[in-house]
Amino acid sequence: FDMLQAMNTGHDGSMSTIHSNSSVEALSRLENMLLMTGHELPSQVLKSYIGDSINLIVHVDRMRDGHRRITQITEINGTKDGVIQHQDIFSLNYTHDNNEGVMQGDFIIENQPTSIAEIARTFKLESELSDALKDGSS
Repeated sequence: FDMLQAMNTGHDGSMSTIHSNSSVEALSRLENMLLMTGHELPSQVLKSYIGDSINLIVHVDRMRDGHRRITQITEINGTKDGVIQHQDIFSLNYTHDNNEGVMQGDFIIENQPTSIAEIARTFKLESELSDALKDGSS
């Protein structure tokens, strides 16, 4: 609760860790943890609080080869009708194991980020974001 409160009061650049099996599950787990704090807030208020304070979820998996890899980057775009709006930006597409048994794959663009593009514009980083997205799609 304190972390989200700080994020909602203008502390840009916050980062935290939550354990889950996917980006969407991370949102549910965060909501459940907020319910356990004892604050008597309705679920819709908690979801709005989460949707307003979090921009991205970066999901990291430990793969069967023992390596940890980013497997999903999800953008959070506030709430609508009591539902946290989210879209995957990138995901890891497993392709094969190499000769050493190390999993290989491609990081593919699922959707163009919307709120992240606005942040990039604010800091005059549109070309850097565009270049990063081009590199990620190859």
